[in-house]
Amino acid sequence: MEIIEEKLDSEAFGRAVLKLSDVDSSSNFGIFEKNYIEKYHPKYVYAKLDVDKIDDIHYLEQNGFEFIECQLQLFTRLTRFFNIESIESLDKTQSLRVEEVTSEDDLLSIYEINDSAFNVDRIFLDSRLDKNIARKRYHSYIKHSFLLKNQRLDKLVDVESNRIIGFH
Repeated sequence: MEIIEEKLDSEAFGRAVLKLSDVDSSSNFGIFEKNYIEKYHPKYVYAKLDVDKIDDIHYLEQNGFEFIECQLQLFTRLTRFFNIESIESLDKTQSLRVEEVTSEDDLLSIYEINDSAFNVDRIFLDSRLDKNIARKRYHSYIKHSFLLKNQRLDKLVDVESNRIIGFH
């Protein structure tokens, strides 16, 4: 088993948040847990398991973990290339445009959209946690996407009002 500190989540919580991976139900969880508690003094520890890993799910439940959310990851394999010219060349006469966020000033509008739209993750839904932590956590992830050179943060802008109405 491995424990990984989630830096952005830890920042939002003000204490270590840890992700448990490579669950091994044959190991002594008590000793493993004692070691990571001594090292990190975590506020929150989570694990994401595939739904078919029933034995690992039961193992973690027996060791105090509680089921909080189920995430479905739907995907399709592309078997051919698609023409995306119409997406790439949005006509200026359209009412919306997509632009890369290049100014930190845009983040405040994006945070407002985030706060009004995202209220279904495990942090927000857990009644034992402060809802503001979920918002702060999302803000950190958005800002991180803005700052990283290998990621891109886009804004959806209403052409008429020049107002940000969405982001990706």
